[in-house]
Amino acid sequence: MSGHAEAHDGSGGAITASPNSCTETVDALVDEALAYQAESFDADEPIDGGDLVEWFAAWRIALREARRHERQV
Repeated sequence: MSGHAEAHDGSGGAITASPNSCTETVDALVDEALAYQAESFDADEPIDGGDLVEWFAAWRIALREARRHERQV
């Protein structure tokens, strides 16, 4: 795993978040989670479980770091 969360915005593009980036905000990461495979979720289409687990693991680290940064500010 690369240590980056990757969210697909539904248009074929991807959004990546570095878990070590203090510039990520919790709100931005929530938006990223909502965008992840949004069209597939909305259309009740299959989503690769392995990809989802890998993405979520990296996203969770990024979220934890963003929350830690917000608490320190």
